[in-house]
This record gives sequence, structure tokens and C-alpha cells, in this order.
Amino acid sequence: MHDIFLQTVIGGSTVDIVSLISGNSAHKSNFLDSISEIKQTSYIGKIRNSVGGVAQNLARAAHFSGANTCFITAVGLDAQADWIFQDFSKIGMNTENILKIPDNNTAVCNTVHSPDGDLIVCVADTAIIENITPEMIMTSLEKTSPDIAAFDANLSSEAIRATLEFCQKNNVTSVFQPTSLPKCIRLIDAIMSSSATVDIITPNSLELDTMARYASDMGLLSNTYTIGLDTAMVKSIEMLSELFRVQVVTMGKSGVLVATKLDANSPLLSLFSVPPLQPAQIINTNGAGDSFVGAFLALLANNSDTNTLKTNPFSATPQKLAEIAFKAQRASILSLGSHSAISDKICPDLFQ
Repeated sequence: MHDIFLQTVIGGSTVDIVSLISGNSAHKSNFLDSISEIKQTSYIGKIRNSVGGVAQNLARAAHFSGANTCFITAVGLDAQADWIFQDFSKIGMNTENILKIPDNNTAVCNTVHSPDGDLIVCVADTAIIENITPEMIMTSLEKTSPDIAAFDANLSSEAIRATLEFCQKNNVTSVFQPTSLPKCIRLIDAIMSSSATVDIITPNSLELDTMARYASDMGLLSNTYTIGLDTAMVKSIEMLSELFRVQVVTMGKSGVLVATKLDANSPLLSLFSVPPLQPAQIINTNGAGDSFVGAFLALLANNSDTNTLKTNPFSATPQKLAEIAFKAQRASILSLGSHSAISDKICPDLFQ
């Protein structure tokens, strides 16, 4: 008898090297008024190491938020992998389905931030995650038997397709976190060669636009739209509603937009604008979006009004999804004020 998990998260786990340029240095050469002033030189600051990766962030935030969560990722046989296992052990996360792949180094992500915490540049060596095969995913999903399967775009298109097909066959609600502009289109590539799609996507506004344009370019959309600057987001949502039932779009300081297709055979959409919560302090923006999505997953899985997750597509009203999105922002607020990508202060009581 295998353990039963409310949700399984699949994708990237990295060792994050986070560099924060100091904003109070006595040296004039170290002072930055804006990111545009970055020069090709060295800067005084603070460097911190932590465990990261988009899918890992989702799993960690969901775990802290109270959901029974299993995490599927790949690591090498190196010191970084040992650190990841030790870190998960400390917080009580399940590690049974972490895959060890020889002759690969554990993924590393190196980010540099301005004094106010904004990301300047990121260099990511995450090739090992693309070596997670469809067979590995199918085996792990069969073992964990989740109600929700969430995955990031660090997976290959083939691995994404296998995940979607498993979820469709087994009535598992699927959730896609786009990860980045270059990688977010991997979902589109996956569904081009499959009859399966994903139930929920959680892009930011730029990822939403990129996915909509790419899907249109690939001929996946029956309608054509002229995207204007003032209505770009709504038009992108309308376009992608042909492919995805629920779109939860994160907009940073502007909050969240929850779009739900009311009927598979109707073009009608329900749009809920979820007002933002204001952070008292911003230290690090690195994991705010992932904190939100991880908390959203946990609240979705644990909410009594959405306990029909095994009926695909799941039964959850647009109003309920908007309520969950509003509460999930509380996790983002805590992470914005933390040096860690995912604040360890996130807990189930936060959402009461």
C-alpha cells in the first residue's frame, strides 16, 4: 500500500546562490540609483545559499501551508544533493521520490539582486531536470496517487506531455507554473502532440502574453485577435481560454486575476480581479510568486468546497478560486519580507 498524497509537485530543485548588492556602502562606486546603472565591476554585498527551484518552492510553500505534499525532482550524486536532502529532512518533507541521476550535477541557480531586492540577472544550470524521463514521472505518479499534480516548465515537453496524459487518464487535477519566458511555451509544445491539456495555469502577465502569442503562431487557436496595449492581458486570457479552463494570473503589485471558462462548449469567461495585499517590507522578490502558487495549491487541496478534485475537470466555482487566491497572497507577503525564497513563517494558521 503506497502513501496517498493530496498533491504531487514535479520539476526543478536547485541550490540557489543569492547575491544582494549592498545599498548602504560607504563606497560611492557601490551605490546604485537604479538597475540601469549596473556596471561591469565587483560590488560589495551579501551572498546567501539556499535550496530553491520553482517546483521545489511550490512544494515547500504547499507543505508549509498544510498540504500533504510529495515532491518529484532529480539530483546528482554530489554535495549539493546531500544538502537538499538534509534541508527537506529538517522541514519534514517527503524525499522518497527524489530521483538520483548519475553523471549529472545537481541544478544550481545564481541570482543577483539590487539593494531593494529586485532581480537583476539569473544564471541557471538546470539541465538535469530535463533528464527526468516520462517513464520516471509515470512511475512516481502511480506511486503517489495524488489529487493534484503541479509541475513547472523546467521539465522537457515530453515529460510534461506524460504528466498531462497521466492526469487525464486518472482524473487528477493538473496545474502548470510557467517558470520563465523561454520555458513557458514548453506546455504549448506538449499539448500540440497530445489530446490532453492542463486544468490550471498560473502565469505572470508576461508569461501569459508569450504563451498566447506562441499558441496562436502554432495554429492551436481557432480565433485571431488583435492585441492592443490597453487590453493585452484580457485578450491573452481570452485566447488561451480555448486551451485552459482556469487561468490564475499573478500581477505583482496589482494583485491577481482569476479567469475561469464557465463551460467547455461556450466562449464565456468569468473574470475576478483579486486586490493585492501590501507588504510591510520587501527584502527579496525571488520566491513571492511561487509562495503564492504553493499556498494556492494547498488551499485548493484542503478546501471542503473543492473536494471533488478527482472529477476532472474539478468542481470549483470562480468565486471560490478568487477567495483562495486572495488568501494565498498572504504567503507571498511573508516571503517578500524574508531572505529565503519561501518564508518559513508560512503555516496553516496564516490562512484562517
